Amino acid sequence: DGPEAAELSRPVGDFTNQLEMISLQDSALYTIVTEGQGEQMPAFIDELTDEQRWAVVAFTRSLSLANTEVIGQTPAPVETAEPETTAEARTGTITGQVANGTAGGVVPDALTVTLYAIRETAEGFDNESFATTSGEDGSFAFEDIFIDPAEEYVVTTTYRDRLFTGEIVPGEDVSENPDLPLTIYELTEDPTVITITSMDIQVNAVGDGLQVLQEAVFRNTSDRLYTNSLQTAQNQYASVVVGLPPGAVSIAFPGSNDRYVVGEEQSVVVDTVPVTPGEDHSVLFSYFLPYSDGAVIEQPVFYRMDGAARLQVNPTTLGVSSDQLAPVGTETVQTVSYLTFSGDLQLSSGDVVRFELSGQPPSAAAPQGTPLSNAPGLLIVGLIVEIALIGGVLYLFLRRRRPAPPTASKTGLIDALVRQIAELDNAHDAGQLDEDSYQRQRNQLKARLAEFIGKE
Repeated sequence: DGPEAAELSRPVGDFTNQLEMISLQDSALYTIVTEGQGEQMPAFIDELTDEQRWAVVAFTRSLSLANTEVIGQTPAPVETAEPETTAEARTGTITGQVANGTAGGVVPDALTVTLYAIRETAEGFDNESFATTSGEDGSFAFEDIFIDPAEEYVVTTTYRDRLFTGEIVPGEDVSENPDLPLTIYELTEDPTVITITSMDIQVNAVGDGLQVLQEAVFRNTSDRLYTNSLQTAQNQYASVVVGLPPGAVSIAFPGSNDRYVVGEEQSVVVDTVPVTPGEDHSVLFSYFLPYSDGAVIEQPVFYRMDGAARLQVNPTTLGVSSDQLAPVGTETVQTVSYLTFSGDLQLSSGDVVRFELSGQPPSAAAPQGTPLSNAPGLLIVGLIVEIALIGGVLYLFLRRRRPAPPTASKTGLIDALVRQIAELDNAHDAGQLDEDSYQRQRNQLKARLAEFIGKE
């Protein structure tokens, strides 16, 4: 909303929008400041030093944070004294009972149970831990514990190499009722117990690409913990798998980089948090797709889906079509207008959520994708072969023949796929993709193109 905004021929990006900023890489902001973008964003490589350009990036990132008015100010001295506890603080015994939530499941004796006392401080969170062993009936007790209403308490145990955590209970509640239950479950790798209950896809078209933010919510309908025997790291096992459209790059996970694994081919995202029975399990991620003036986007699902899907597309000048999702109008999200489509979907494993985009987005600074191998904190391993073993879902999907699109749209689909290949080539030439990933993704798109050409 600055004085020059009205003179621009394109919308001005809103850097206070956290939903958009979480999917925009610092390296992309730095490149835009350094090299400029289009006619209305000049390059500052000769005007600002390298350090100053990174300072601009840091400031831009801060606009989506709270209390930005204090950035750059000298912080007030931090009080280092321990906070005073309330009169209810006391020394006592915290007890609990380990239960098995799976029908017919047993609770082994001599489980190691750990109690964490968590306190928030000016520097963050501190915790103190205590360990004990459960009895034959699953009961446990921690004696001589200083119970402080200003703290929070939680108990954990490891069973079948999986960590089980109880509810985090405020100290004031523990003081009144010092009993902390803890539930464990038997394990299952059966993908039929998993249902996708909702899927939200938000697409922002800028410059020569699509920045996509997506959330999928899973539900475990069994009374067992859904996990997998495939170990992705020490004490870390695969759980649900989410497919990505061909050509997706710069996969990012807001605040949870160490939780997910991305296959070398960038075709799947593997979650490592088990799915607890009866609880919503959310997977949130973003990615970048090359785009010119048309794209066919297919989001594969590897589990049964029975729930609502919602698609939001910006700008509203783009054409959107889908046989699965119906238009519901325009929605405004933090001052940004989106075309919105929704539908209740009943899909089987191996089906796809599919939509088409057409039209030319306004010229803008597109988020330039950082090569996945350089994404900080992101675990990259070659998992495509092993992931195919996860409940057989990927194997079945790759074997399954996708239904042919309507004949009338074949020409448009072919044109869009040709453009996607060209955009992928451009991303590779610009150094945004390593050679192996580029070749694999290009072969995927070429195979899809050959499929449609063969049907003409």
